[in-house]
Amino acid sequence: AMKLAEVVVLVLDAEELYLHRQEIAICNAILEEGRALVIAANKMDLLEMSSQYTPADFTNNVRKQLEDRMPILRQTPIIPM
Repeated sequence: AMKLAEVVVLVLDAEELYLHRQEIAICNAILEEGRALVIAANKMDLLEMSSQYTPADFTNNVRKQLEDRMPILRQTPIIPM
């Protein structure tokens, strides 16, 4: 499906603190195919109820992990769901 798509939406669980190896592999495949990436952060409403880990923390954490591993994905949009 990625070969036919122009934009790939990667859905992440907002309750997870770190990107998993499989998610990094998917990001690599997206880059290799030359597709645009949008990250959808699922379950963001659950973070809004928590005072310890906020939606902004999740967004910053994912953005930093992407920048550290794949600097080309620095400006990837992260959309709350």
